[in-house]
Amino acid sequence: MGLLCFSGTTGFGYEKGEAAKSSTAATNPYRLSSRLASGMNGLTFWSGISFDSPAGRFFGAIADREFIIIGLQYGKIIAANRFVALEYTCDFIPVAMVTKNPRNEIVTFRTPNGDSFSVARIRRTSVYGVGLAPVGWRFYAWQSKPVRLFLSVSAGFLTFLDEVPLPDARKFNFTFDFGGGVQLLSRSRWAVTLGYKLHHLSNANTAPVNPGLDANIFYLGISSFR
Repeated sequence: MGLLCFSGTTGFGYEKGEAAKSSTAATNPYRLSSRLASGMNGLTFWSGISFDSPAGRFFGAIADREFIIIGLQYGKIIAANRFVALEYTCDFIPVAMVTKNPRNEIVTFRTPNGDSFSVARIRRTSVYGVGLAPVGWRFYAWQSKPVRLFLSVSAGFLTFLDEVPLPDARKFNFTFDFGGGVQLLSRSRWAVTLGYKLHHLSNANTAPVNPGLDANIFYLGISSFR
């Protein structure tokens, strides 16, 4: 009889424990979906803007430029545990725009008597480009919460329709950035990404002019992991 009572009590406790776990998962939908696992794939659509270029404070020497960028990022979780995760990232940049970029122009004028003369002038315009950042890493922390913190770094290139950031520089430039941010998780595997990155653009002294251009980019993205 004692054995039967003991068995009955043990079974009840097990069922109660399982019910409690199910109840916790039901009331906290982030518990099962927020953690990144090794082998998961991620996709992020993001867009950012820099309202100034901090000349002389970091790497670049050009001031008074705005920088707008749109990207599509693929990521793969390389390693993860309950608390942290490491992700490889690759960004395709379909749109990059630098404002107030100077361009040398030759303007020809004609006098009433038929003579002509030319004047060189500088005109400031917006320059568009595309690019790729195939080497990137993102380190996640705070894995068990509906908020994930991360640090990131990436490197790649951008090619523009005109020389950037000055005449006699190059259309093709190398890029490097680092920063961090936060991911706000939904009740599924979707997340809103808010971040900041210091972005540097340079032709690596492959042109007569290489002043470099820095950008303080604040960006917003929508991320999904499967």
